[in-house]
Amino acid sequence: MGIRRRDTLILGGSLVALGGCHSTAGSADEPARGMEPEVDALLDRRSAALAAGDEPGWLAAVDAGNPALVAHEKQVLANLRQLRVDGGRFRRCGRAPDPARPGRYASSLPRESTAYDVDLAMRLPGADSAPTAVRYRCVFGRVDGAVVLVDVAGAPAAGGEPAPLTDCPWDTGALRVRRRPDLLLAAQSGVADPDALLEVAARAAAEIRRDWGDNPLPDAFAVFVAGDSATFRGWFAGAAPDWSAGVTVPVRGAESTAAGTGRFVGSRIAVDLATSRSTGSPYETIKRQLAYAAALAVLPASPRPAGLPGAAEFAAPLWAVEGFAQYLAGRDSAAVRARSALRLRAARRLTGAPELAGNRDFYSAANRAANAALGCSVFQFVAGRYGHERARSLYLAAVTHGQAAGPIPTPASTTRPEPASATRPQPASTATPGPASTARRGPVSAARPDPTRAAQPASAPSAALAAALARAGLADGGRADATATDFYTQWRRFVERS
Repeated sequence: MGIRRRDTLILGGSLVALGGCHSTAGSADEPARGMEPEVDALLDRRSAALAAGDEPGWLAAVDAGNPALVAHEKQVLANLRQLRVDGGRFRRCGRAPDPARPGRYASSLPRESTAYDVDLAMRLPGADSAPTAVRYRCVFGRVDGAVVLVDVAGAPAAGGEPAPLTDCPWDTGALRVRRRPDLLLAAQSGVADPDALLEVAARAAAEIRRDWGDNPLPDAFAVFVAGDSATFRGWFAGAAPDWSAGVTVPVRGAESTAAGTGRFVGSRIAVDLATSRSTGSPYETIKRQLAYAAALAVLPASPRPAGLPGAAEFAAPLWAVEGFAQYLAGRDSAAVRARSALRLRAARRLTGAPELAGNRDFYSAANRAANAALGCSVFQFVAGRYGHERARSLYLAAVTHGQAAGPIPTPASTTRPEPASATRPQPASTATPGPASTARRGPVSAARPDPTRAAQPASAPSAALAAALARAGLADGGRADATATDFYTQWRRFVERS
């Protein structure tokens, strides 16, 4: 029989975090050797049990003497079965074994114990175009002569490796899953009336699909709803910043081996229901996150590590990513538009002359709401003058740098009538529109060069906007600085009159 001992270092439920595929230093214990064949066979049996929904087979690989771990594993399997995951397969990530220490569910370990990083390759049907990877920090030990799972915890990757998902909602608590053909909504078990939330999310998803036009979109969106902020903050290794009511986590394919290559294969949307209700509405939070998820279908995978706030994972100008999401959230809701108008007025008072912020400073605590409101106002301004299709064209030109995965409407296509169900965006102010918002239909002409600006280099946001305006047919291509265009002057007037 394997002899259990109490380890001298108890981590008390904290995460045992490992970086990439590098061994952990600083442990006094040596990892047990020679377990690899038995661990691999165990993982194969768990993969088969997951595919079959076989609870006894799933639990056969778990230390029966650890009730907390057994209960956790039952819950995980029940959640995965509700999610109807496809192609679930466990495997060691290829790194060497590490010294074993207790993690979340064990206070002591068998004498012969070894820790491995284990990836679960799985696909959420409709939401993922290919299998994605979920990483676990697994501790295996020999109990009664057999190798079993004796503890588990998330293990985010580091060292430049694209980080797999960790601490996913299905691993941290019981879920109630609801679905539509193009939408999966999984709510924390304590959330009241998930069916009503499904209706809210379905409405937002239908509006996003209408407004996205012919550009690529996932077949389904995956939305996870936490009833309390503490649960929400713990999901996806704490990816959500503390000021956010929602976060969209891009996911790479399970076979991705290099950062910044290929495209994202899906996303996971997480919503803090309590904060959404106190700061706006679940509809607004969900719709904004759906807009981020839609963007992932056209954006290349960013070389940045995962875990940056919200849209900072995107290799794109944040004024466009955040601004367009806020604009879309208000397309069909007067209440959301009213909140946007208040934010824009606050931004005008805070910043003085309107300027678009660069990515480095976009999320600064003092200015992030103002920066998003100003980004939104660019698309409100364009939509008010030329219609939604031209606003979408500007957005796609800005975020894809002309390298979109699918069609970007050309200026010639923007005369097509909008769907009858679309609500035309309202200006951010109820004041009578001035000359800056008259219904001109051609590109905004370039302003006469300002000699005081000509010798100054264009800022990164201004240069990116100038290029996007030219690609969207809203200004000529001869300007490297958007502030030297008539468009920028008229947009500023729009903001000042809001």
